[in-house]
Amino acid sequence: MAIVRAVLTAFVVSWALNHILDRQKKKSHASDPYHFTARCNSSVNIYAYIGVGLFAVLELGAYFSHQDMPTILTILLAIFVALPGLFLYMSTIPGFWEMRVDQDDVTIVKLFCIKRHWKISEIDRCVAVTGEIRVYVKGRRRMAFLVDAMFDNCATFAERMRLEGIPIIDKVRKTD
Repeated sequence: MAIVRAVLTAFVVSWALNHILDRQKKKSHASDPYHFTARCNSSVNIYAYIGVGLFAVLELGAYFSHQDMPTILTILLAIFVALPGLFLYMSTIPGFWEMRVDQDDVTIVKLFCIKRHWKISEIDRCVAVTGEIRVYVKGRRRMAFLVDAMFDNCATFAERMRLEGIPIIDKVRKTD
């Protein structure tokens, strides 16, 4: 029961923080392609509600029916159902996972503290693959960063690439 309380407390606290920050956010979605922030859209919260809600219902159902749920099952449910739900919910909190574009600078923030800086002038090409834009920088073989379609300003980023003359290559995944 302590695990259920901990998961529900974390969920309620993150929900309250997200709700407070959402109310402070500007409601206009018209973004300037030279100054914008892209982060995960709040529509992914439904998946978080499903994950944490399913975990809570199963644990509370076992508790109120006076049947003990095996510890290994509780741990597996917490790892594979509740934690991904909490991670999805936290992904909508500003600063958790976002991309900030300010003129020529692109800053990718992960987990509030890991920051990578890139220049738009260094971007060689972009590859669009079913719901995501993979960005490649000159002099690197590996992908520099990824812009997901679930980001609220993904279209603004694509517009900026078009304005800069950087090609976005449309590539379809092979499903063999």
